Parts: sequence; structure tokens; C-alpha cells
Amino acid sequence: MKKLIFLAFLFFSLSAYSQICPLSDFTKLPPPQSDSKDWRKLNLEAYQRFSVSIVNGKVQVSKVESSSTDTTSYNLKRGQLFSYDAGEFGGNLYFLPKDTSQTIYVDGEKAPLVKKIFAIGIRKELIKKLADTPHILITGGNINAIFSYKDSLFFMTGIAHMGTNRGSIYKLELEGDNFKISKKLDFDNAPMSVAVYKKRLFVATYNRFYIINRWKKQLILDSLFWYGFYPNSIAVYNSHTVYAGMNGGYVKVDIKKKQLIFFKYKDY
Repeated sequence: MKKLIFLAFLFFSLSAYSQICPLSDFTKLPPPQSDSKDWRKLNLEAYQRFSVSIVNGKVQVSKVESSSTDTTSYNLKRGQLFSYDAGEFGGNLYFLPKDTSQTIYVDGEKAPLVKKIFAIGIRKELIKKLADTPHILITGGNINAIFSYKDSLFFMTGIAHMGTNRGSIYKLELEGDNFKISKKLDFDNAPMSVAVYKKRLFVATYNRFYIINRWKKQLILDSLFWYGFYPNSIAVYNSHTVYAGMNGGYVKVDIKKKQLIFFKYKDY
């Protein structure tokens, strides 16, 4: 049996609930031409999000609740990393320590422990979580993923709004009481989701698909239709077959042929 590895937003909370969908709920179609009549129609109607994963050797697709703010969390021995991405309203990365008596530093500077937060566009339950839990601001930015790669910890940022379309991957190290942040890679096309498979990173950006090997970007597909459908998750079946979940359905990416197939939710 093939060894399957899947890590796509493992610590990414898209919503409060998810519901598994039978694959028969989706229709196999060629991808809609960007900004065509079919594309615009689907873009207006496809409000439902779908995430993908690999379960028992098969792709599994789930409905997830849509929201204006996405959150990410990652548990450490000494506490929890917690971030939010509110699109054009920004975002932040926090550390929620178990021991609030310890002094924490970020890049050598003392980071104050706070209990209040003000940010536009954040859900009420998110504000309550941060208001009720002492937390430390590590950095600002639209953080949409926190993930482990080659025994190290990383986070990814991405923003596509108005004339802005960019993002980065950063390494985050906790050395003693100090969080150290170092940039590993820049993108001129906003990263939206990431998966780790056999020492490589698979990244879906605003309208591109990359494979990252030894911190070098390989562009697999460009000018993709999904820039209006927000890819939120990646499921890697093997080195040649990858799935991505998004608004309105999901896609299957053939790495060798550099092609993709769109599976549209039948309700649209």
C-alpha cells in the first residue's frame, strides 16, 4: 500500500464545523476560463467553502463554514501559538503562554503580556478568546498557516487586496525565552494554503501553484482560475497528484502534465 502523507493546514481552523460530502455531489468539469461568463456566474454563486484531505487512501471533501476571519493555532510545550487573518483588515500572531509569570522576548525585545485586543473584522468569539487569555504579540501580518517542516516551525502570510498581492514564509524559533523570526521565502503572488510532503512544500497562491524544494520555488501552474475561489487546503496523494479545496468545489492537480481538473459542487 502506498505511503500517504498529508499535512495541509493541520492546525488551521476554517470554521466551527465541517460536514463530509460524498464525491457524487460534485461534477467533473474543465476549469472555467478566468473572468469568463461562466467564471463570473460561479464566482457570484459559490459562497460555500470545501476543504480536502486524504483519508484511508482516498480524497475526502468536507463543507466548512464560511467566515470573514480565519484562525490558526499550534500547540507548543510552553503554550499555544494563535493567529488570525482578517484579509484587508490585517492579522496578528500571538503566543498564549502557560506560565504567565515568565518574561518573553521577540527578536531580543521584551514582549508585554496583554489581555486586551482591538482589531476590525474579527469574530466575537475570537476577541473573547484573546480577551480571556493572557497573550503576547509576536508579529503582525495576515498569517494563514503555522506548520512544521524538517523539524522546524514556520508560518506563512499572504494578502491579495486592491493593488497588493504578496506573501512570505518565515521561520519561528523559540530560543530560551526569545522568539526569533527569520524570513525564508518571498512570493509576489499571495500564498493561501500549504502542505508538506516528502521534504517538499506544495503551495497554492492567489492564481499559481508552486512546489518548494530546498527553498527554491518551482512554478507548476500559472494564471489559474481559482483566484476568485480562495484555495484553503491542499491534500497530497503522491508526488504527482494533489488536491486543493476552495469555494465552489475542489480541483485535482496533475503535477506531471501540469494540468488540473475542476470538480464543481452540483448545487451551483
